[in-house]
Amino acid sequence: MPKRTVKPRPDWVMTFAFEWVNLADGAADLESLVMKGDRLYPLYRKKDPIKIALKDFKRTPTPVHRLVDVDSPEWMRARAAEPEDLPF
Repeated sequence: MPKRTVKPRPDWVMTFAFEWVNLADGAADLESLVMKGDRLYPLYRKKDPIKIALKDFKRTPTPVHRLVDVDSPEWMRARAAEPEDLPF
């Protein structure tokens, strides 16, 4: 049997982190997810990192900026202040 060229820990951690980023549609910090995966590896190393990422993603609260009501007055004020809308 050939010798493994990739160590299991980095492979598991990166799979976890990339799957989490994929689930978040790219709106996640890869560096913090790699650190989180490194902390989770000793506990879940025998489990599929993709399933662990999905479970962790589902338990993570939705960011507040994704819950904005686009018809609210706050949203309209924020849109009015964006640079592309300024009249110069």
